[in-house]
Amino acid sequence: MTAAGLRAAITRLEGMPARPPVRLALAEAEFRLAVAAETGPAEAMARLRRAGTHDPYLPKVYLHLGRLLHRAGSYREALVEYRRAVGLAPASRRAYLLMALALLELGRPEQDIGRLLIGALDAGDADGLRTAVAELDALAERQRTAGDPAGGADRRSRRGAPAGAGAAPDTWQAALYEQLARPKPARDRITACLDAGAALIGGDGAGVTEYATACALLIACGQPPAQVRTLMTRGGLDRMTDHPAAVLLTAVLELAEAATPADFVCAATGRLRAGHLPPVLVCWLHFAAYGPERDLPPADAVRLLGAYPEQLRELDCFGELRLAVLDGYARRAWSAERFAQARLMWRETIPLDRNRVPVALNLALLAARTRSAEDYPAAWGRLAELLYLHAAGAGDPQVLLAERRMLHLALSQQSMRRYCESPAAERIAPPQLTAWLADQDALEVWLREWDLYYLNSRLGFRSPLHVLGLPPDATAEQVGAERDALRQHVEQALAAAPWAGARAFADLATARVEEAYEQALDPVARADDPYIALEEARAKALSKELLDRARWLLRLMAALDEDKRATRLPLACAIARKQLALPRGLVRRAGIEHGYFDRDIERDHYVEQTEIALVNLAGRAAGEADDAARPQLLAAVEECVTTLPHRPEPLLFRSSLLRLSGRGEEAYIDALTALRLPGPIVDWVRGMLIEMIDRVALDEIPDRRPADAVQLEVVITAARRALRLFPRSHQVRLSLARALRRRAGGAGEQEAAEVLAEGIAPALTDEQRAELDDLLAGMPVAAPAVRRRVRDLLGTALAGVQRALDDLDADPTPQAAQAARAAVEQAVPALRHAREMAGTAKLAHEVTDLDEALARLARLRAQFGEGTE
Repeated sequence: MTAAGLRAAITRLEGMPARPPVRLALAEAEFRLAVAAETGPAEAMARLRRAGTHDPYLPKVYLHLGRLLHRAGSYREALVEYRRAVGLAPASRRAYLLMALALLELGRPEQDIGRLLIGALDAGDADGLRTAVAELDALAERQRTAGDPAGGADRRSRRGAPAGAGAAPDTWQAALYEQLARPKPARDRITACLDAGAALIGGDGAGVTEYATACALLIACGQPPAQVRTLMTRGGLDRMTDHPAAVLLTAVLELAEAATPADFVCAATGRLRAGHLPPVLVCWLHFAAYGPERDLPPADAVRLLGAYPEQLRELDCFGELRLAVLDGYARRAWSAERFAQARLMWRETIPLDRNRVPVALNLALLAARTRSAEDYPAAWGRLAELLYLHAAGAGDPQVLLAERRMLHLALSQQSMRRYCESPAAERIAPPQLTAWLADQDALEVWLREWDLYYLNSRLGFRSPLHVLGLPPDATAEQVGAERDALRQHVEQALAAAPWAGARAFADLATARVEEAYEQALDPVARADDPYIALEEARAKALSKELLDRARWLLRLMAALDEDKRATRLPLACAIARKQLALPRGLVRRAGIEHGYFDRDIERDHYVEQTEIALVNLAGRAAGEADDAARPQLLAAVEECVTTLPHRPEPLLFRSSLLRLSGRGEEAYIDALTALRLPGPIVDWVRGMLIEMIDRVALDEIPDRRPADAVQLEVVITAARRALRLFPRSHQVRLSLARALRRRAGGAGEQEAAEVLAEGIAPALTDEQRAELDDLLAGMPVAAPAVRRRVRDLLGTALAGVQRALDDLDADPTPQAAQAARAAVEQAVPALRHAREMAGTAKLAHEVTDLDEALARLARLRAQFGEGTE
């Protein structure tokens, strides 16, 4: 079936009830689509994982998933899948062999087990295979409980197979390569592997290519050509002069026996033109014969490369050869402490491959070793850029993840350890803390690099729960909250990164977070998560690091608050942003687990203390700003507003600075914005915001005590303009009304009444409305406006009571009765206020209506009080 047909089949099957036959069919369809030639690695992995979800007992799913991870360099993750395949298909030699090859890519303990596996496969030892797998399981358990991916202290060396043992036909090549990779290969094991390869050579030419390739590999690894000729004869290749593999081996031997570098180049050129050798092999042999480990001077080695024909020098493999030669001589210069020469050699490699990570790392280390202030920032920045660029280009955040993680951790720890060796915030002495806060560069590095370290650490998990930092019993609400927190962390950590590929990497990281979110919500995927136990110790260790980070940030904020210098506000904002972006649920769980937080207290006190410290510093900035320092402090307070957009205090402080800077309209907008923020506002802050609105508006009226009629008109004109600009200012409204009423002969009474009446709706407090009502009630010309106001208060109050009573009739519950009682209690003072207005304005009909309404409310209060509702 074609890929399109498989996709259509999967869509149909997903629409059916999830019965066992449907799930089995889905698993098979997902598997076949995953291994299709046109399916990319990322999609293939995702489909294989889905296939395993539908049918968790299909060994080929885990075998192929392991192969994909293996090819991507994710050897530990590949091991998990190979182990599941071996558990389901213990007779599969292929699964054991792939597992052994993955183990050989890891540390010493894993390599020892890999050798045991290859030895057992060679010997056909089923018990040996079981023993090796049991040792692998025990190692994984030690790593899980200790949180040590390197395997702890168990470093016992083991050999793969006993001396003199034979090699199996399907593993002799892997066993040979494993031996050649050792510092001291065992000669008898190499002989046994080659004997096994020679035994597979048939009269039809079968096995010749594999055997000849192995012999050529021996030459490249430094074996004497005479010994390899003996092996060639033993395998009968000397009689197969026309076989391409025999021709290739003969050409390799000719190059190995060249007397001088010039003879080597001449012979290689001839063999290349004759088509006897591939260019890649020529480059490989050249490096082995005349690379940096030989005695050729660097200049001669570089000139020798130029002797090859242009067609070869234009090939990618030749570029790799040139780069390897330059890099090798640069390393020798480094070892001899000839740093200028090393720098020159490494820089010469850059035109060959501008995106080579090892070269960037070497130049960064060289800058650090030579303490070059000029080269250091650029070199380390370029290394970080390449580590992210490669991942972005590959479309996989796992690419070079370990390298990124270690880079950021090293830079973060380096900046901290200048002042504090312990990761515990309480162990730093005040003088050290003061010195660290004064070293802004070091502090900025710590703030930035730890965030990137944490992000890459989260992306390094395979379990979706550990990616998000969730407990196994996480609710859907917790899953969503941690997803949002990690997405915010991605944006904050990478938003200001000046690297090519940073935005693309951020998108990849966000996609991984979304994938983990969907998997964490799936109960089947969560139950079948093979990584959750394996990664548990590492996840707990990272959670503790996160908790330590929160406590450090709080300690720094407290120190800045105690310092009391307003100029430290920008630094405090940077620290607060880091603190507020931490995943609060995860920090809280870690704090409770380690005894720092009380389980019964729901609020996050470390967040509250951070916000309070930042507000205190912003308040000092607003109170201490003189004319010269005001622009700088205003910018710092604006940063505080961005950091704490939910709090009114920073807006109040910015409003004050804007007013002092002559930017009244902006100050007015800030104060109004603060008053409109959701949530309660403490009384002193609300009062100062209202006062700020009035101050800004009153600044527009130069003299509010006119001496004569001319000056009075000037004040009226200024007050009208101020009210148009700042219509929510109560004091300006009162000032304009008072000035209008001072006009001779009552000429301004009507306009004054209109001004006061128009202020009722936009008034900021009930007290302001009450004052306007009282003033209007005492103005005869305002009787129509008073009547409308009284009728509005009456209608609104009674409508609220009636709604509550209707709700009580429809649903006579204690809660409804309580709501009705509250509506009555709320209506009474409003009607009493309206009654006073009506009485003052001598509105007889309204007074009668209000008296009747108050009497009715009194009866309702009595009924509620007697419990007869």
